[in-house]
Amino acid sequence: MLKMEKLLPSRLKAMALYHTLSRMSDNLRACCKLLLDHNRSNILVSLRNWMQSYKYRMIRVEGMCEG
Repeated sequence: MLKMEKLLPSRLKAMALYHTLSRMSDNLRACCKLLLDHNRSNILVSLRNWMQSYKYRMIRVEGMCEG
């Protein structure tokens, strides 16, 4: 039982981080659409590169949530 109690706080933190990152993802998608509409391709490429590394981090955090 003690082992479960030690795991719980970090798991809850991971879940909170996951939800925060999910909201960020929605905002970034909207930002990318706006940039596309205004044809800001150089900024968009930078954002796309950042999003690829962001998705990798999301997968890692999601794995922490699942235990």
